[in-house]
Amino acid sequence: MALLLMTDIAEISMRQLLRALVPLQIPLIVTQVVITMWPDVVLVTPRMIR
Repeated sequence: MALLLMTDIAEISMRQLLRALVPLQIPLIVTQVVITMWPDVVLVTPRMIR
């Protein structure tokens, strides 16, 4: 729904909007993969606090 509103407000096509959002999604996906595959990377700081 938000994407449809954004295309209407910006007066651009859905294709243009998605093409602009893809570069923003790549780091999020990479981060999620790193957190999923190697949870120790994220848990270093909490372990240091204890």
